[in-house]
Amino acid sequence: EKARMDRTGGRPISRKPAKKAESTELEKAKLIMRQALVLSTEGQLEEARKAAIKAARVFKENSEMREMALAYELLGGLAERRGDVTEARAWLRAAVETWRGAGDDNKTAECFGKLGHLSYLCGDRERASRQFQSALEIDDALGNKSKVSAGLRRLGLISEEQGEYARAAEMFRESAEVVEAIGDKPGL
Repeated sequence: EKARMDRTGGRPISRKPAKKAESTELEKAKLIMRQALVLSTEGQLEEARKAAIKAARVFKENSEMREMALAYELLGGLAERRGDVTEARAWLRAAVETWRGAGDDNKTAECFGKLGHLSYLCGDRERASRQFQSALEIDDALGNKSKVSAGLRRLGLISEEQGEYARAAEMFRESAEVVEAIGDKPGL
């Protein structure tokens, strides 16, 4: 069988229908994901959720880890905005694992922080502390100093609420040292 040549350079055109169909399916899923983001911004949370789930399914079928993690993260945020913290936590746990699998430590830490926030809102201070600690450890390893400072402050606040004043003071002191070292302004 003769290979078709492109019209500009005389190079052979590769015909791989399966790849092209897969590529088209992924591009369509990326557009659906963008649509979900727009719907979310417009406050159309249920429509955004449906679109994000549809896109996530395609990303999962095609092992597109980064895109899948973004969809999971969006689904977590949508669930939180709808007031379904249980669902939000489930989606964010999936996002953590998917970001981890994709090798994106920054996003893994960010999602751990979001999980910690949700756990805190639910009154689960122990779980929030563990999740904030996980984010802190990743951010520290990455050298994300301002995030380390914020993580230390969060842990300090939880310790203070639990009556662990010595630990809280230590967390706040460490946070202040980081802030001073990088010239950051906490809370601004």
